[in-house]
Amino acid sequence: MTHLLLMKIIDSLKKIYFSQKSKREARVSHPDTLTIDLDDLLSNHREIKVAIIDNDPFPWIEAIKQRGCKVEHFFDYTKPISQSNQRIKPIDLSSYDIVFCDINDVGENLYPGLGGIGVLEELRQKNPFQVILAYTGDPGSIAKRMKKKEAIDGIFCRDWALEDFLFNFDEALKIFRSPKQRWDFVRKRLAYLEIPGATIERVREKYVESVLYTRYLKEKLNYTADTTRQLILSSGESNIDYAGLLKHGISAGKAVSLITPYIWGGE
Repeated sequence: MTHLLLMKIIDSLKKIYFSQKSKREARVSHPDTLTIDLDDLLSNHREIKVAIIDNDPFPWIEAIKQRGCKVEHFFDYTKPISQSNQRIKPIDLSSYDIVFCDINDVGENLYPGLGGIGVLEELRQKNPFQVILAYTGDPGSIAKRMKKKEAIDGIFCRDWALEDFLFNFDEALKIFRSPKQRWDFVRKRLAYLEIPGATIERVREKYVESVLYTRYLKEKLNYTADTTRQLILSSGESNIDYAGLLKHGISAGKAVSLITPYIWGGE
């Protein structure tokens, strides 16, 4: 047996050991106990994409960019119309991680009288795992006008000082960086879709397992980011209740991206 073959066998045995160890620990662990920065797991910080829907200039664009995010500002939710017989079409925002939407003076072409409230509700329906934030000068009116205020992930006030905005925006960013905040977000979104509790528990277990396995691959086996990514994606294909999630419109690719939030390029 050559030395190279022996090393491959040992490496395979180590992977199996840490994979099984992650499975065992995931059964009794909770995301609250995972004190890990998801970005650090692969040493590959992701550029969070932020969309802003506001007919007025947005005062905190530069502050968002300084947090390492890519920002795009749309002055309405619908595409410009140049001809009278053109159909009104919304802008596709599905590729963005976070969307700020003003509740007034946007989306009126699609939702007369509702405006941004209608846009927020449509965005939640289209993109159930997008971070959706309402932006308004009158926070109290949202609860009165929205059918389900649980459809949004936060309310940002137009009158906030910069430090108030950054404090709350940093909390939103933790959804992509903290295992606890990430899981809290995913759990709430699954519950909003009325996913059964037993299915949510299985997703939680697989989520914890994927975080632990990634940490072991990096810290114990010194795997590169690309190698780790492929191993986690392949391991994420198993033990997920796809049938239970598919009934609610969650594809297999989306399920994998939910439990491996640090694997960029998910569906």
